[in-house]
Amino acid sequence: MTIIGALVAVMHAAAAAPPPLQCGVIVAATFILEDAATLLSGMMAAGGILSPELALPSLVAGIALGDLALYGLGRLAALNPHSRWLAGRKVLRDARRWLGKEMLAAVWMTRFVPGTRLPAYSAFGFLGLPFGRFVRSVIGAVLVWTTLLFFAAYFFGISAEKLLGPWCWLAGLAMAVVIFICGRALRCLNLRRMGRTDCERPELADTSQS
Repeated sequence: MTIIGALVAVMHAAAAAPPPLQCGVIVAATFILEDAATLLSGMMAAGGILSPELALPSLVAGIALGDLALYGLGRLAALNPHSRWLAGRKVLRDARRWLGKEMLAAVWMTRFVPGTRLPAYSAFGFLGLPFGRFVRSVIGAVLVWTTLLFFAAYFFGISAEKLLGPWCWLAGLAMAVVIFICGRALRCLNLRRMGRTDCERPELADTSQS
């Protein structure tokens, strides 16, 4: 809740700045809470505060960069000598072979399931899956998901402004909070299925997932 409020304040403050700074703020916002940043950008575009032509490409760039950074973290982890030994074990060789064949499906599934990108994309990098294919799969998934979410917020914002007037921002904020809470709940459910119980500890939360 506090994070979303801070995003609202920062993005509103940046709306009066030059376009390059607006792009930078939107990109940075995706590294904090990408779905909330997408919803807020869509609402602000609906209200004429941001340009859709500026906001949507900035969101796509920021989210894709975050996904590629997760892959890079996995590659860095694989440089450790102990990690190289682990990567040579049969179960991981089999996983690498299977994911290599099903990378497109795995990337798209991960994009739509909250709480899975950090472990999944880092694992792709750790296993050394083809980077070019990963980039293409990520860009395709981000383009589809982000565009759908952005325009859902955009048209919701237009409708809410007609119905609620200046109170439409409360509706947009409520929508962002609901998506944030649902993402956290799904993440916790995934962790419990894996036998983990740390989903309520904020220092272990993946805040890049909404």
